[in-house]
Amino acid sequence: MFYDRAKINVTAGRGGNGCVSFRREKHVPRGGPDGGSGGDGGSIWMVADPGLRDLHRFTAQIHYRAGNGRHGEGANRQGARGEDVLISVPLGTQVLSLEEQVLADMTEPGQRMLVARGGRGGNGNSTFVSATRQVPRFAEYGEEGESQWLVLNLRLMADVGLAGLPNAGKSMLLRRISNAKPKVADYPFTTLEPMLGVVERPEEGLLYTVADIPGLLEGASEGVGLGHQFLAHLERCSLLLHVVDVTGYYGDAALDNFRVILGELDAHTPEFGRKPQLVALNKCDAVTEEVADERRAELLEELGRLRRAGHPAFSWELREEQPPLADLVMTVSAATGRGVASLVRRMGEVLSALPQPPAGATGQAGVDAVGVEEHAGGRDPQVELSAGGRHVVYRPRGRHAPFSVRLEEGVFVVEGEAVASLVRRTDLANEEAVRYLDMRLTRLGIDEALRQAGAVPGDEVRIAGYSFDFE
Repeated sequence: MFYDRAKINVTAGRGGNGCVSFRREKHVPRGGPDGGSGGDGGSIWMVADPGLRDLHRFTAQIHYRAGNGRHGEGANRQGARGEDVLISVPLGTQVLSLEEQVLADMTEPGQRMLVARGGRGGNGNSTFVSATRQVPRFAEYGEEGESQWLVLNLRLMADVGLAGLPNAGKSMLLRRISNAKPKVADYPFTTLEPMLGVVERPEEGLLYTVADIPGLLEGASEGVGLGHQFLAHLERCSLLLHVVDVTGYYGDAALDNFRVILGELDAHTPEFGRKPQLVALNKCDAVTEEVADERRAELLEELGRLRRAGHPAFSWELREEQPPLADLVMTVSAATGRGVASLVRRMGEVLSALPQPPAGATGQAGVDAVGVEEHAGGRDPQVELSAGGRHVVYRPRGRHAPFSVRLEEGVFVVEGEAVASLVRRTDLANEEAVRYLDMRLTRLGIDEALRQAGAVPGDEVRIAGYSFDFE
């Protein structure tokens, strides 16, 4: 069974706690604080793997958790970083939030995308030494790692996409021209899942991929017969090939069947109309040559009308001129192989002449520049290069993250990631740590913002779920 959609949960590792320690050695008077900081938690990355076919592996495992950072130790020993987790996905996988917002489009082999950042390790007490704080007796807790649910949506990446009604012979054609071995039978809906095949003719310099999707029904653009899911697999194809049954489908004329599929493609997305399209009139072995020529003439007349109307799917140019209409419709027999070699060469010629999209172009602006958030507290953002060094993966955040103050049922609520992070990392049972937190919040402008909001001494202030008295 082919799986093109999955839902997973990713949880990054928690940062290790900082250590409170003092150097105590013989002949070393006033050794001072030497507590090391905790290690950062491990992160979770998506990696595009061209060797994977679909998303079936995510039916067995949906929860992924990275390693926690180790705690800091005395003698300024830093905790080890938690182990990262790499999740391999097929090329063409879109990573979406639960709200269906596209976070990344995995289109390049080896492309990496950070989906959950590990928590920052807490600072040890040696970090807090200053001229006025020479013996700090507190350290920070490590932060929790990021956690979220993600939706994975696979859209096949192929050079040519086969479109047609059920039982038009698409699977037989794919089997004939490529290394794919789809199921073939003389009844509709034999193909139940998308298939990929590779057309390889070294002696002719041909090498491209072809995608076969289950047959489309009238109303597919509105979701009939899982139409939305099947049509989505054609969106990345550079060239579309209509496979039309010359004998007609359940009594309908070949021309009517072509119009049905073209209408569904145009209704699904305007992008289909801008893709070059060819027509393969299949099963010509089942009719006389005169009937095949007659059906081909009908299709050529229809394409001529569409070209005169300016339909871009049949008005494209090949080497700065429009190809003759006769080159757009070919009669073939997938069963006997008649006309197939010419069709393979024709598709290769069109593909070789098409302009190549820029690396990473997928119709979603900026999806490659997604990744690591800057840690609260001003640490430099990490940068990760994907294969070939073309994709810089980053998601920087400003050093002075904003905060807001609002009054809610008599309680002043302070919100802001940097502020909440400070509170969560503080040992609130340690008076010295609380005094340090108060100093940091004052420097961030929290006290002044609370006064402007109307807070007076004794009012309750809530930050990150913790309550404090305003002084």
